[in-house]
Amino acid sequence: MDMKKQYALMMVAILCWIGCGTDNIVEIEIDAETEVEIPHHPLAAVGVANDATVNINCVELAYPFMMKIDGSITLVNNMDEFIAAQNDYTTGLDFEYPIVTTDEEVVTSPLDLADRYADCLPSKGWASGDLPYFDIDNTTSCLELTLPVTLQASTGSKTFDTHTDVIIALTESTYYFTFPLGLENADGQRGLIHNTDELFTALNACHSVSSPDLSNVDIYRPTACYDIVYPQAFVGADGAEHTVNDQDMYCAGSIKGDLVTWTYPFNLTDDASREIAVAHSVAWPGIKAACKSGLDGDYIYQLLRRSSDYDATSGCHKLIYPVTLRQQDGEVDYLYDANDVRAVVDAWTSTAPYHDCNYPFSIVHNADEVILSSYSDLLHYMVTCQ
Repeated sequence: MDMKKQYALMMVAILCWIGCGTDNIVEIEIDAETEVEIPHHPLAAVGVANDATVNINCVELAYPFMMKIDGSITLVNNMDEFIAAQNDYTTGLDFEYPIVTTDEEVVTSPLDLADRYADCLPSKGWASGDLPYFDIDNTTSCLELTLPVTLQASTGSKTFDTHTDVIIALTESTYYFTFPLGLENADGQRGLIHNTDELFTALNACHSVSSPDLSNVDIYRPTACYDIVYPQAFVGADGAEHTVNDQDMYCAGSIKGDLVTWTYPFNLTDDASREIAVAHSVAWPGIKAACKSGLDGDYIYQLLRRSSDYDATSGCHKLIYPVTLRQQDGEVDYLYDANDVRAVVDAWTSTAPYHDCNYPFSIVHNADEVILSSYSDLLHYMVTCQ
C-alpha cells in the first residue's frame, strides 16, 4: 500500500473542535485510533472530520462540497465519501474552489485557504515540538515574527523572505517552525525563541502586558515547576467550566485568552513523576512557592536537614518517630532517632536516594503536632520551614 493511502487510514470520529472565531473552549473527546494525517496540503492540515463538518485549523466546511480527485471533480456528501476520496486519489487531491465555510465565508483558492489557515493558532504541536507555521503578527499577537524565517517541511527546510512567500508555500506543503525563531515586540525589542515552550511563554504574556520583555523569556511550565495532569477543568472566558484534555489544547486556549483559571481540585506531577493533589486555593500558594524556594525538589532531604533532630539550634520542626523513607524501587528504610537522621543526611548525594515518605507521619512545629498525610502536605509545610 502506498504512503498516501497509509496516512489516510485513520480519521477523528465525533469531535467538537475549538472554533477560531469563538471565545469559548469546549469539551472534546478524541478517539486516538481515528486521527487522520494526509501528505497533501491543504488536506494535510485537516484537524478533524465528523458526520457534519471538516475542520482545517479554523476553517470549517459543511457537507456537501466539491473535491478534485486526480483532476476529476467529485461531490463529497458525508464523512465516508471524504475518507474514500483520501483513500482513492493517486496523483492529486484538493478542494474544488470556491468553497463556502460554515460561517458563510467564501474561500476562493488554495492561496486564500492557506492564508486563512495561517491566521489561526495551531491546535496541535505545542507538546510535541512540531509546531505548524502560523502568522505571528498584530492580528494574532502583540509580537511580530522577524523575517527572514526558516521553516521545515517533509521535503526539507526553506528560508522565506516575505510573508507572501510563506503563504504561497503553504498551498503546496505544511511547514513547521524551526528554532531559534526571532520575535519583535511593540517597542522594537528583538529576542530569540529557542523552543515551543519559550514561544508559548512569550505569546501568552500578551494577555498580561502589551509588550513582553523578550530579553527574559522563561521556559514554559504552566504551573511553576510542575506539569498539569489532564484532563483538567478550567474556567473559560465565558465564565463556564470547560474540560481541557491535553497540553496542546491548554496552550492554544491560553494564548487566545479563552482560559481564565483552573478549578479545584487539580492534580500536578513533579520532575520525579510524583503526583501532587491541590485540593483548594489555600494549598496552592505554598505548593507553588516550593518551586522557587531553593529546595530543588529534594524535599525529603530538606525535611530531615531542617529538623531539630539534625540541627538542634536552627531546626524548625521535630520528627515524631518512626519515619519511613521510600526508595525509587519501593524498598523502605526506617528512622528511629536523631542518629538515624544524621546518618541519612550526611550520606545524601546529588542523586537522591529516597523518593518519598510513607504517609501519614507527624512532626512538631511551634509546639503543635502537624500531621502530614501526603506529599502535597509535605510541600506545603516545607515552604514555611525556611
